[in-house]
Amino acid sequence: MQRQEEEVATSNKKGSMDQWQNGAVAMMNNQTQSTLSLDRFKNWAGVPSTGSFPQSIGLNSSAHFTHLRGGQYGSIAGVQYSGINARGVQCAWILAWQAPVQDSPPCPPNRVYVTCGPKTTMDAITWDQIITELDNSLTYDTATDSATKTSADGNIQDLTPDTATLSANFSLIR
Repeated sequence: MQRQEEEVATSNKKGSMDQWQNGAVAMMNNQTQSTLSLDRFKNWAGVPSTGSFPQSIGLNSSAHFTHLRGGQYGSIAGVQYSGINARGVQCAWILAWQAPVQDSPPCPPNRVYVTCGPKTTMDAITWDQIITELDNSLTYDTATDSATKTSADGNIQDLTPDTATLSANFSLIR
């Protein structure tokens, strides 16, 4: 059974969905040797437009989603996906992002954070640790884990004043 966590910021509970605008349009690429499964997620601000993140990312394929911004905070969220590396070890990849609302200066920058490694290690990382890392990140991030031979990279850029494009690659090092 998948362990999933979701906490929605208070700002998400106010207002109707038609008041929300796109926060982040995302594409995640699976370049591993197995299907990746969603383990857990956190919505600090905003929600996925479909109500949930993609449950899996097929082998050598991509998954797409739109994360609607939550009030004045924009789109701030994180996901963890897991799969098996070339040696049969359970691994996980974490992606977190911040796409703030651009219409209320001073506006913080877009940010993305990625990390990867053994699933047990990734499971132990708290969302508080992830948001701290995200607060210190830039618009591009990359991570590798030599023990599991996993890697991740993420990129976030403005598409329009109220929408950012987010891309991530989850892969194995050869």
